[in-house]
Amino acid sequence: MSAKYLIPQMRADLERYGLQPVEDEVPGLLRDAAKAVVSFDAQTPVVQGVILNLIYVVGVKGFSALHQFVRALDNGDEESAYLFLLNSAVARAGKTRAFTREMAKRIKTGEIAPEHNVKEIIKRG
Repeated sequence: MSAKYLIPQMRADLERYGLQPVEDEVPGLLRDAAKAVVSFDAQTPVVQGVILNLIYVVGVKGFSALHQFVRALDNGDEESAYLFLLNSAVARAGKTRAFTREMAKRIKTGEIAPEHNVKEIIKRG
């Protein structure tokens, strides 16, 4: 999947949550994603976007703690990846809870839903 698609989508996702990606960091995210998830290039565009968003929000170190999630993705098991992400410490943390739950939902549905009321999602936490 071309970064020409992924990076603008990632920026739009982050901006919905009040986050601004730093321009210099964006190319490094693709390298980090390819290192963190062996099967990154084989993933769907939606899953690739989720991986990039998560690495940006929780960092490479935080993402590496999602080893069960990554293993499930590498094994092509999106249902398990969804469950591991949804039940992760990242998804339970107050600051990243709504964002992570939205990313998990994308893995389950395979869809990006811009019609989601993001402010409401954040408020519900």
